[in-house]
Amino acid sequence: AAALKNALMAADLETITEERTDMLNIIQPDETEATALNNYRDGDAPASKLRLCEAFLLTLTEAPRFNAKLICYTTFYTAAKVLRGVQVDLEALATSMQQLRTSRALQELMKVTLQVSNFMNSHSSRLAKAIRIKSVVKFAQMKSHSGNGTLLMAVAKMLGSGFPLAGEVIGLRAALAVDSSALDASMTDVGRAIRTSVKELELWVAEGGGPGAAALQKEVCQLEAFFLETAKRREESEKSSKELLAMYGEDPGEDLKEWLGQANDAVVALTAAIERNEALARAQEREVRLEAEKQKRLAMRQSRESQDSFDATSSASEVDDGRATGSM
Repeated sequence: AAALKNALMAADLETITEERTDMLNIIQPDETEATALNNYRDGDAPASKLRLCEAFLLTLTEAPRFNAKLICYTTFYTAAKVLRGVQVDLEALATSMQQLRTSRALQELMKVTLQVSNFMNSHSSRLAKAIRIKSVVKFAQMKSHSGNGTLLMAVAKMLGSGFPLAGEVIGLRAALAVDSSALDASMTDVGRAIRTSVKELELWVAEGGGPGAAALQKEVCQLEAFFLETAKRREESEKSSKELLAMYGEDPGEDLKEWLGQANDAVVALTAAIERNEALARAQEREVRLEAEKQKRLAMRQSRESQDSFDATSSASEVDDGRATGSM
């Protein structure tokens, strides 16, 4: 325990490994346990009565600001991993928002959906000037006037079978997998840990922590810069999400993930409508082909029957001619 305490105070990363840091986080005493241990440290209770594990903790926590130092090690080993994960999520959001912002196909879908909606409500004196993304999904649930499909299938037919929407917003699914609440919670936790580590290391180095503490301080300062860069990207992401929502006529304060879900539902619904149209077109082509083949077979049968009738008539005529010749 004494050797481990000395290694911890010296910022000896060869001894205080990531695995040992995880172990120390598990066994570190809570506030009540720390108070109880202090009674033995202050001589209010005999240390000889402590069990082996309690004596181990008593020695270990003799390190000044033990909990703060443990946070420094935890930050060193885990903060960069967390921040890299956050940046991956932010990149997924940025890519998807850029695709949605620049997608001409999505804007064309919204435009045609609006036109169809206004055509259906042409009897009304108040025609819409814009339409929301969730209206596209509603069109998938509404039957067309012909009854042979949905309104979205009619929209899809107007857009054409090669409509490139799904390809233009291919990053949407990755963005939907991002949990913004968890992302923000991670940023809050890492930010708090880094601030605590920065303060502790300033004291640690000032108290003569040696080259180990100085090296650890340098690492944590780099993590702080990484955190600030990530925090800036998060702010930019929030700004971009508000701009995107406003662009599509939504409340900028709306939850982005909810709107992304609606956009994804619209893409899925349109893709299904296009596929349904293509299936119906293939079925109609098959019916036309079968009918043409049927008519062709009928014409051939009629031709054969006509030929057979002609042959029979010719044979009968030849017999009659033969009989007439014989009687002469």
